[in-house]
Amino acid sequence: MKIIGLDIGGANTKYVLLENDSICYKSVYFPLWKKENCSKLKDLLKSLGRADVVCTVMTAEICDTFSSIEYGVKFVEKTVKSAFPTSLHLFFNCKGELRSSAEPARDFAAANWVASAKYLMKCMDDFLLVDMGSTTTDLIPVKGEIKAVSSDLERLRRGELLYVGVVRTPLFYVLNYSKTVKAKLVPEYYALIGDALLITNDLSVEKYVCETPDGRGKSYEECCQRIAREFCCDREEIDCKAVAEEAKEELIKVVGSAIEWQAVKWNINTVVACGVGDFIVRSAAKRVGIDCLLVRDEIGDLSDVFPAYSCAMLAKALMDGYERNSSCKSWR
Repeated sequence: MKIIGLDIGGANTKYVLLENDSICYKSVYFPLWKKENCSKLKDLLKSLGRADVVCTVMTAEICDTFSSIEYGVKFVEKTVKSAFPTSLHLFFNCKGELRSSAEPARDFAAANWVASAKYLMKCMDDFLLVDMGSTTTDLIPVKGEIKAVSSDLERLRRGELLYVGVVRTPLFYVLNYSKTVKAKLVPEYYALIGDALLITNDLSVEKYVCETPDGRGKSYEECCQRIAREFCCDREEIDCKAVAEEAKEELIKVVGSAIEWQAVKWNINTVVACGVGDFIVRSAAKRVGIDCLLVRDEIGDLSDVFPAYSCAMLAKALMDGYERNSSCKSWR
């Protein structure tokens, strides 16, 4: 049996393919706010080949390409079903339910974190899931059941969604003022947090998947040049490495504060971290004195596509007819 787990986001489309005892996965930078990519999404999905089961979650519906969230959900559903016309289709809604169609559409918007939480709940009852990606950070409290609210708006209000990641976030949003330079950063699209984390050697070039603000490369020097522009100067005029370290520190503070708030609110003592930014989550949890388990320690770089992996594994468990607690027993 061939099962595909899909996590279709606004910036990245991620997939996990299970077939017999093999597993393949990938995250493809495929920004759907570029309207031309919407017409190419079907071909991208079709390139994965035929599948018996396709299980999908999404966050792409929020792209400004779509006139409404509901329209975006229906677009993703239609595209997935068209790409895999003979497959059994499953869609996760924000209640953690699997459905054959994304109806009502609003229930399926921004539901990728639900699949991750549901998978972890096979072996844990009490934890704070923190998934930090290229663009956003989800903080999902679980106390026997998922305590997070369903909509992005409400999660923003409750601190369960931070619109900050480790690649695409504008640098000035993370670091408002540099003590090293003794100046505020200008609110212009000159540099990304990804530039800073490349300089600090925390992020690889391979994981800096999006375009750079100036359209140039991702070398150390080019990252420094972009950071210098945040202070309206050339890179020789400031210590760009020190600025990058300041930005990393501020990012850890922001995430740490959010973790501490949720942990105190729900009396949770364990963070489970996944996503390309899990290294920031680990440092942030340590900073506020909370134990942190890394999904990466169990499944390697599949952590970067954990919602898609969770979709595939939960679909397999459903088709096999048994609970796969043994697959994550060491997270108990």
